[in-house]
Amino acid sequence: MFSIRAHANCDHAFVVWNPGAAIDQCLGFALYRQATGKQAEIVTTFVGPETEKKVPAGTSRPSTVWPIQKFMWSDYLIGSESAVRYRVVAMCGPDFDHLKPGAASPWSNPVSIVVNPSGAIQSYFNRGIVSTQWLARQLVTTKAKLIDLVNCKPGSSNATRDFLGGPMKLELINLLTVQIKSGGHIYASLFELNDPEVLPLLARFGQKGHIVLSDGTRKAPAKKKGASKRTGNAAMSKSVAKAKGTFDENADAREQLRAAHVEVHDRMVTGDHFAHHKFIVFMDPMDSTRPSAVWTGSMNLTFGGVCTQANNSVLIKNGDVAARFYKQWQALAKAGDEYPDTLIDGDAASLSVAVGGAKVTTWFAPNPMVGGKPKKGGNKYGDHADLKYARQLLQNAKQGILFLVFNPGYQGTLLNDILDLLDDQAKTKKLYIHGVANQDPTGGTDKSPLIFVHRNAEEKTSAAENEIVLPAAVSAPATATAKDKAAAKAMAEWVKRVDDYWQKEPTGLGLVRVHSKVIVIDPFGDHPVVITGSHNLGPKASAVNDDNMVVIENDSATAEQYAVNIQTVYDQYRWRFQQQLAAKKHEKLNQWNGLLLDWATKGQVGYYEDAEKQKEIEFWMGS
Repeated sequence: MFSIRAHANCDHAFVVWNPGAAIDQCLGFALYRQATGKQAEIVTTFVGPETEKKVPAGTSRPSTVWPIQKFMWSDYLIGSESAVRYRVVAMCGPDFDHLKPGAASPWSNPVSIVVNPSGAIQSYFNRGIVSTQWLARQLVTTKAKLIDLVNCKPGSSNATRDFLGGPMKLELINLLTVQIKSGGHIYASLFELNDPEVLPLLARFGQKGHIVLSDGTRKAPAKKKGASKRTGNAAMSKSVAKAKGTFDENADAREQLRAAHVEVHDRMVTGDHFAHHKFIVFMDPMDSTRPSAVWTGSMNLTFGGVCTQANNSVLIKNGDVAARFYKQWQALAKAGDEYPDTLIDGDAASLSVAVGGAKVTTWFAPNPMVGGKPKKGGNKYGDHADLKYARQLLQNAKQGILFLVFNPGYQGTLLNDILDLLDDQAKTKKLYIHGVANQDPTGGTDKSPLIFVHRNAEEKTSAAENEIVLPAAVSAPATATAKDKAAAKAMAEWVKRVDDYWQKEPTGLGLVRVHSKVIVIDPFGDHPVVITGSHNLGPKASAVNDDNMVVIENDSATAEQYAVNIQTVYDQYRWRFQQQLAAKKHEKLNQWNGLLLDWATKGQVGYYEDAEKQKEIEFWMGS
């Protein structure tokens, strides 16, 4: 049976299909999109046959002409005006000049990228690394520097910022603007703040704005020759503020907010501590004492966090959840720069609330250690109740686990727990595990590689020797060149082929950073779970940071939206990683030059012969 299923989040759709068996002479699939009340249209693709003459970069053709040689597709051109559905048709023939339609799927379930404004739980994502080719072409067209586009004149924006920030930026700006106009108060706890749109909006709240503001990472930015004048608010400060001997990253923001009469509480923490929250509580405009909604997630309110890193945010419109965040704000404001026992003990228990048909559990850190002191040489932060709660959900997974993880630490993390599942053959035989993290949980001298779990197999790249960057910015690092000239030569040849097709892409500003901290469990199963928030999903965050972890259970729509985002971010890295790994091993690189003439007998058949590929399709089909 030819089956098809569509998924979507606030940005794009993700379509998966399964013909059930290999189709004779199938050279790929045509994909049709139909918006409600409109005629069906053929989805265009951007890669032609390997035998075809070279065409200009950016050339597209209908997928009936340049068919899709895989079983899943991300549709970034979906319109936002109505729901759409999809249909797949096998394109068959002896070559690409003689294609005819073959077996076809039924129409898929309808999906929409429009977020229900009255929804109690709303998830939002930016584009950042997902849109690097678009960004590269923008920089060529505008002849502008990326830093000047994303860190533009205060209170303004531009097409580049709007596109990179995507629905997440748009919604946050809208929420703040509406709250200002309605006369409502906000209470926020922020780790970093310098975004040229968000900061002026926060200042406009005046005395109705209440912000606990951290000193950020406490690291002074490196001064680069020829750097833009607008390199961040802290760098622009007339008088660099010091906090207990450390650099105050948010000095300029602090000054601007106070000048606008915003209530600012300094939280200048030191040592291992980070005041790491990124939440905003919205009060009822008709009752300034009643919390009505909360915005949280991984996005710092900096131009990098908003535009160039991979981030997520969630808006929860529930008074009880918002009240718990407001209570935490009060505790942080009272604590000042310190970590009193009252703050830590107050975070010992979670709050679980029914939100619609979902269950939302909020945890705050720092919280007390549980289970006794850690053994010498082990995880010095010990175990914590929030991690134990999340760990049990991982252990109970029945269908699959997707993740994006940023610097969780080396021991006792939820990433360790996910990787441990890979060693349980009985468990992984049933589970589909897939994701990317940018820290090796085993520790050692390699502090920031990327860790992949690709269809249940762990893979790793060294930060020192095989830096993962974006498609047209890949190169063999100097350390790799010095150690292995053959690998470096192979990589250089591949880079040339890449540059012939893609625009040269910018690096820096976190463009290659997975900053989201999110785990999705069984998104299409009976008990879907999303774990998100500011928490880095490791014991350090639980023990010594100001952080929040939000666990959303039994909300299939939210789980699906996060699953689509994780898959999209993952896909930005995967192919580059394979190429670099092949070069390092002196293996033949995947010199893919276009659609394959023998795909019917090799690529297509390979899907049905590979159990892990079938598991991937079955996962996304929800079977």
